[in-house]
Amino acid sequence: QGNWKSAIATRLTGARRRVGMLRERWREGAAARLCNEFPAPDALGPHAVEPILSLVRWLAPDHAPGAPGDFHLGLSEAESKAGALELSERFPGLRPECAQAVGPRPVLLHLGCPDNPRSWPVAHFGQVAKQLAKAGHLVLVLSGPAEASQGRQLAAELAGESGITHWPDQRDLRQLAAFFSAAAQGGATLVSADSGPMHLAWASGLDVVLIAGPQDARATGPWAPSGSHQVLQSPDFPCMPCLKRTCEVAPGDSFAPCMAAVTPHQVLDAIASK
Repeated sequence: QGNWKSAIATRLTGARRRVGMLRERWREGAAARLCNEFPAPDALGPHAVEPILSLVRWLAPDHAPGAPGDFHLGLSEAESKAGALELSERFPGLRPECAQAVGPRPVLLHLGCPDNPRSWPVAHFGQVAKQLAKAGHLVLVLSGPAEASQGRQLAAELAGESGITHWPDQRDLRQLAAFFSAAAQGGATLVSADSGPMHLAWASGLDVVLIAGPQDARATGPWAPSGSHQVLQSPDFPCMPCLKRTCEVAPGDSFAPCMAAVTPHQVLDAIASK
């Protein structure tokens, strides 16, 4: 990770060969002294995944992933089948083995926590869900344990809206990885702010529409050498990216202004362009 915490853990193993990622990419550079081997210098992009892949190529050159979708998620055959079954139950009629969905593609909306400045307003997600459903898309609103209350709230507000299903309080990351992998084969798109599930999605091969604000999407957005993902952000905030976990511009607001300024229309246009 390029910091003292992981470097000390590496040193305490007692291993004689201690390999760290490229020196230039350590966040706490002095900690690199606790490693004694580094990958050869290479021209790396700005994304945080790049130095990690450089390390993988150094250690196991025949096994480094080269693109999203090449990542081995370690899913068993049973888990993959369960993911395909989950997809067919939540999107009836969609076959995960089809690279192209018939008609408008399914869209997954991943909610965020209102106390996290990287989250997008729940009301915006609701507008996007309704407009996508009207356009014929199959829509799934997804929330994990931290966003479960928002997921249930939105499910109640959108009750009766055809074409929209809900999966609140989803807790199992292996289950989610299997579902994302099946959804990717079915041509689905994920809309999300910066989150763990967003990274799991692009690693599973899903197209991602990222709503960005406080974070630097060049470093921690979806890794996309193929250019299939889209990043949406408002141009009106010179403080971006601040990389902070508390918004200093509007500390009392539920959502950071730079995130709230990204409109549902921008998201709908991004999906329509795919």
